[in-house]
Amino acid sequence: MLTSRVPFVQAGGDRVRFMHLARALARDFDLTLLALSEQPVPLDTLSCHDPFASITIVTLPRWRSYLNTFLALPTGIPLQLAYYRSRRYRDLIRQALPQHAGVVAHLVRTGQYVENVADERPTMLDMTDAISLNYLRVRQLGRRSWRHWIYALEQKRIETYERKAAATVTEAWLVSRVDSEFLFGDHPPANVACLPVPVDLNEFRFIEEARGDTIIFIGNMRTVQNRDACQWFCKEVLSVLRLQIPSIRLRIIGPIDSFCRAEFESIPGVEVRGEVISIRDHLEDSFCGVCPMRIGAGMQNKILNYLALGLPCVTSLLGLEGIEVEPEKDLLCFSSVHQAVEQIVALHSKPDLRETLRHNGISAVKKYDTTVVYQNIRDRVHQRLQ
Repeated sequence: MLTSRVPFVQAGGDRVRFMHLARALARDFDLTLLALSEQPVPLDTLSCHDPFASITIVTLPRWRSYLNTFLALPTGIPLQLAYYRSRRYRDLIRQALPQHAGVVAHLVRTGQYVENVADERPTMLDMTDAISLNYLRVRQLGRRSWRHWIYALEQKRIETYERKAAATVTEAWLVSRVDSEFLFGDHPPANVACLPVPVDLNEFRFIEEARGDTIIFIGNMRTVQNRDACQWFCKEVLSVLRLQIPSIRLRIIGPIDSFCRAEFESIPGVEVRGEVISIRDHLEDSFCGVCPMRIGAGMQNKILNYLALGLPCVTSLLGLEGIEVEPEKDLLCFSSVHQAVEQIVALHSKPDLRETLRHNGISAVKKYDTTVVYQNIRDRVHQRLQ
């Protein structure tokens, strides 16, 4: 199993996704982990990390990644690939392939290392989402910053490569039909499959009640997508809500840097918990969860988490993409600031509405439970190894 980040600190959807894949496959296979890291990782810290039988971490210093990226600028190589290029990592993968039944590469960053080796060993590329769709949406926001320039440069490069990458492996996985249709239209190649994001209903256990004055936002605040979502929500929605119900506040849960923390803590009515061990232990006085995404791709883990926990969910249309639930029955979905405010006020004031959504939501999310999705992952790998 190949990944571009040490996955054991599960801060961010990419690490969570990778560890779900590993836990699913560990039931039937012995797993070797080959991971990249910006800094050396002491071997004694890796000795007890299930579910891997063997772990190798290759150090790729940030300066080297920056140099790789700079050198790729005048070429057509996607910067996403150049940043994660390592000769030592490539050599270790080539040495390991003959001793393994197959390989799972997480994201195109590591998929580049197993291009066209499907004749030697079955190769599964977990693309997760369409990176190019996410970049396109960032560009469409119209903001002018260094990130906007990078995304504008990268978007077409990575879109072209994503289509090519799927053709070089035994099987390519995306989490939703939205991403598949963006890249491949209505008729994707036969080797492209949709494997949704799972949620562990034991970890995100249903809470006894949802009431109080607190709105929950769960997300990695180091990403452009989640920062933008919270900035928009605070400016456009929370400010209006607090005029109507002064006691309402927003609680942000997830990894966050000091600059971003200071920005949000300066906003009236915003509380930042940051990265926590157990999200469930930080839901006191909460009556709903929000997913006000304006950019992104794939599936939003936070929505699955809200539904599993029993937090009534209010989401944007984009946030709902790829998740098979019924708006107005399982959760609430808005298309304007006014509608978002109206829905949150209704949840705050109507206990019966909250209870209905809580119980409908947990019923709807059971199709994404790990027991269901893990079996689907195992079945697909077994089919390719036959």
